[in-house]
Amino acid sequence: MSKRKQDADVNEFWSLARSFLKVYLPNAREVSQNTVKAYKQALETLIKYLEDSGFTKDTITIGTFTPACIEGFMVWMSKEQNCKPLTCNLRLSAIKTFLRYCGHHVITNESISREVLELPMKKVRKEKIEYMSNEAAAAIMNAPDNRRVMGRRNKAMLSLLYDSAARVQKLVDIKVDDLYLNEKASANGESFVTLRGKGDKLRNVNLSPKIAKLIQSYLNEFHPRENRGAPLFYTKRAGSLWPLSVDSVSRILKENADKARLRVPDIPERIHCHLLRKSRAMHLYIAGVPLPAIMELLGHASMNTTSGFYAFVTWEMVSEAMKKANEDHLEGEMLWKEPNVRKQLYTLD
Repeated sequence: MSKRKQDADVNEFWSLARSFLKVYLPNAREVSQNTVKAYKQALETLIKYLEDSGFTKDTITIGTFTPACIEGFMVWMSKEQNCKPLTCNLRLSAIKTFLRYCGHHVITNESISREVLELPMKKVRKEKIEYMSNEAAAAIMNAPDNRRVMGRRNKAMLSLLYDSAARVQKLVDIKVDDLYLNEKASANGESFVTLRGKGDKLRNVNLSPKIAKLIQSYLNEFHPRENRGAPLFYTKRAGSLWPLSVDSVSRILKENADKARLRVPDIPERIHCHLLRKSRAMHLYIAGVPLPAIMELLGHASMNTTSGFYAFVTWEMVSEAMKKANEDHLEGEMLWKEPNVRKQLYTLD
């Protein structure tokens, strides 16, 4: 290959990569900036692998991304970077999307991208979802000191985070104008908060009357003036209101979880905001709320995402179902719940 052709192919790769990240994803696909960052990180990780393999940035072309190259990249991420299978799959998916984009824009790249698109994903072992008990979640929300100003703010914030099952970034993005509150529990008196999802898509999440009343009290104290564009949960700097940071919310959650753990020991040591979101979804699921409703609450675009995380049956649910089905026939202790009996039931010996 001539030096001129090599340089042209290298420039083509970098030009397509920039166009993919800066034009195609945010404009044609209308994905969020966080999604763009994830795609960029995938490409940067692939480039790092190529550099470790002897390439330089001025020698990388679209033709470099052969199936053998991408297979080596997957092994490198797993063995050298200690990436979990799910992380490897997410980055492979991003690379496939990029190469599909390249194939659409330069016809000579189509055969290359088609070969890579056929590469399989890594197998991911499904694990039981982690969530807190109702008692643990309630203890955390009630941990803030209601006698203190910041305690009342933190109680409202943690309660809304749980009740709405919002991601923490969406919580700090909420403005006063995003709330519609009706403290009366009537058929036409629903309260809701508008959340901005991925790609700035809006969705309304219903709030319970109890939370609506709590948030209204918070508004009366922390937003006495009608400033509908102000951040709901804020910090003051230079006389202006600024949204609380994600790190601040996480710190407040951990501090109150530590306090609540003194009364409810089963609160996990590793506490994070997403655990409240998962716990809320599981509590609704165990209570019998249909998965499509939980899907709407969580803002999942696909039912597969929701069912993949939440559609499993707990022993408690089995027990309750058996009680209802056999109310007049089950008496005494349910021996199948004993660990030694369950071990005998589920064995090939």
